[in-house]
Amino acid sequence: MGASEHEVDEVLQHAKSNLRIAGFDEEEMRLRQRMSYRPHTLKLPQGPYIFYDFRTLQLPGIELNPPVSEALKRMHMLAADPGIIYVMNKHSWRVGIMTEMAPVGYVGIIPKCTLGFNKVITL
Repeated sequence: MGASEHEVDEVLQHAKSNLRIAGFDEEEMRLRQRMSYRPHTLKLPQGPYIFYDFRTLQLPGIELNPPVSEALKRMHMLAADPGIIYVMNKHSWRVGIMTEMAPVGYVGIIPKCTLGFNKVITL
C-alpha cells in the first residue's frame, strides 16, 4: 500500500512555501498588525535625566503633516526609546524642552538648509 508517484508530487507541489516578495500593501498590513499588539499607552521615563516638556510646531492657518497629535506621539516615543534613555543617563542630560522646528530651505536647491536642529542644554 502506498501513494502513487503522481499523488506524492501533487502534495509536494502544494506544500512549497510562497517565496515571492511581499508587496507594499501586504507589508503595510503586517506592520499594522504588529502595531496593534503594542500597548496603546506609552509611559514616559521618570528620573532626573528626562525631557521635561514637549512642544509641537504651530503655524496658524497651515495644516501640518504630521498633525500636532501625531507629532507629540512621535516625540513621546523618542523620549521613551531605550537608546535615548541610555545616552541621557550616561551623560547626565536633562532636556528642558523637546520641540519641533520648521524646516528652512530646500534640499539640493539652497546651499544652506535646516531640516532639524538638535542641541542639548543641561539644566
